[in-house]
Amino acid sequence: MSTGLDRGPGTAPRPTRPPRDVVALVFGLVLTGIAGAVLWTSLVGRLSWSVLTTAAPLALVVIGVVGLLLSRRR
Repeated sequence: MSTGLDRGPGTAPRPTRPPRDVVALVFGLVLTGIAGAVLWTSLVGRLSWSVLTTAAPLALVVIGVVGLLLSRRR
């Protein structure tokens, strides 16, 4: 007796993932970096501009690449 719900092997519906909010991810990563810099300043002391001028652009590039990878549609 079939109930009409039998789909056979390999035809089960794929579960859907919730959509990714890339904008929230990028803003969250940028604000985490800013919070880390403020925490560093309050606990350790001044930030070295030579380190900051290298680390900030690299961090922004990494955040941008992560945002691009997550925004691709499969």
